[in-house]
Amino acid sequence: NALDLNNGQAGTGGKYAELPNNAALDTVQEGNYTISAWFYPYSVPADTSPTSNDRNWAIVLKYGQHTGLVYDKDQHFVMRHYLTGNVLETATGTTTHGVNNWYHVVGVVDKDAGTVKIYVNGTLEATQSFTAGTAAREYGTAHWRIGKALSTWAADGRVDQVRIYSR
Repeated sequence: NALDLNNGQAGTGGKYAELPNNAALDTVQEGNYTISAWFYPYSVPADTSPTSNDRNWAIVLKYGQHTGLVYDKDQHFVMRHYLTGNVLETATGTTTHGVNNWYHVVGVVDKDAGTVKIYVNGTLEATQSFTAGTAAREYGTAHWRIGKALSTWAADGRVDQVRIYSR
């Protein structure tokens, strides 16, 4: 029953699901939060375009400056978090995760501790530190999307059991 995106190597266009706006989802990234999902990649992002629109597959992202979970061209999972001033903090896993396999991916932002973490299949793969208490980028009412950023990073795979927690 997973969301089957099957978007191929294009990285643009493609299928996705968009979460409806509500007060909790609009501001969840401004505090401590966790995003979890199961992801099954069919292919690896090709990174062939001059503008790099195809170097990541969006798993769960808040579009605009793309905060959330991605699968990158090196077959690593990444948790992306933007701070105020459009400063990007990323926790990029170091383990290669090939195609045609299910992975449980969890990204955690602890604003109080100043950390961004990425877990894959229950194992902590990376931690990125930032100044504790730093404010997150303001997104207004930008939607969270499953399987695609604003107009790029259309995932080629399946996504299941997406959860976003404000803790």
